Amino acid sequence: RQEELLNNPEIAEKWEIHKDEKQQLSEYFANSQSYKLQSPDVGGQARRELSALFLERIFDLVDNDGYAAQILPGRTFAGAASKDLREHLLNNCEINSIIAFENNDIFDHVHGQYKFGITTFKNSGETTEVTSIFNQKSVDILKNIEEKIINVPRSILSQYSPKAKSFHFVEHKEEVEILKKM
Repeated sequence: RQEELLNNPEIAEKWEIHKDEKQQLSEYFANSQSYKLQSPDVGGQARRELSALFLERIFDLVDNDGYAAQILPGRTFAGAASKDLREHLLNNCEINSIIAFENNDIFDHVHGQYKFGITTFKNSGETTEVTSIFNQKSVDILKNIEEKIINVPRSILSQYSPKAKSFHFVEHKEEVEILKKM
């Protein structure tokens, strides 16, 4: 089908323009001083993602003593491309909370297994523990979050995934004690 469409000179020209624009954007993000956290070394698995670029930009847009809250894709908390961003959040920000969901009809027209999280942080300081809960199936958790949230010490995050710096998706308080012993 692609070959058939590209036989049309008008479509072929627009396709080339589109490819050139994407290449220019890619080069900009790769070389810009505004995006330094987009090439983590985790065995060649990383690639730039729009959500990661947006999160990195927030660090410059929010005042040092300011707070940010974002809805981020689940891969931000464990994906290879977001390793440097997670490290930045731990070392240069004070994460207040991460409440992560599996879609389960929260958003219409989004696959039920899609994961995302609400992240709040102060744009300065250092994170000593991550107040979080993962894999929630309903936003009802937000009504009594103080009763359900789990405090995960930074040391667990560092030891659980030392190379990729993935955040362990803790769902139960008992998991924290098990991870401490491991």
